[in-house]
Amino acid sequence: MRPQSFAWLILLTSCLAIAQRAYSPNNIDCKRSADLCKIDIGGQTLTFGMPKSQALVLLSRTPFDLREDRVWSAENKPYSVWYLTVREGQPFAGSLRGGVRFKGEKLDGAMVSWSPSSSEQSDFAANLVNLLDRFSKERLTPCTLSVAAKARPHPQQEEADATFECGMRGVQIGHLQGQKIADSAYLYELFANW
Repeated sequence: MRPQSFAWLILLTSCLAIAQRAYSPNNIDCKRSADLCKIDIGGQTLTFGMPKSQALVLLSRTPFDLREDRVWSAENKPYSVWYLTVREGQPFAGSLRGGVRFKGEKLDGAMVSWSPSSSEQSDFAANLVNLLDRFSKERLTPCTLSVAAKARPHPQQEEADATFECGMRGVQIGHLQGQKIADSAYLYELFANW
């Protein structure tokens, strides 16, 4: 190999290594790509790493109930998880609409339910297409797909889901079925370390 070719090989290898690091899901620079570090929950925009107190104030302005999962939070310190559910007296009262996860006093991840408020398959499909369209427009890469099936706590109940992750965002699609429960599906947008 000629010395010039060897120099080009080293330069090319260095550039590829830098490019891989720059697009690693764990190394997104929120200062350079601010939009990738934001998520909208109930009309409020949250940013990865924002103070917990500020995030909770914003989430209290949504049309949902906000509650901490104290048991989970106590068992997983320094992390805490808060869920947003439909308020009592509303259609689908108690259904999950989103959640946030904090590491100490900073926002570490979030989840938004894109599940439709109906049992129509076309509504579910439309929501999935809209969510994936957002991913496409943000040019989120590289992506991974994982599929899992889980047994539920009750006999003869199963849950299956697929998670598609690109950078700091992901989509989780799931299906619950079994005896004594109606078949149901869910569609969640995942953000950061949810």
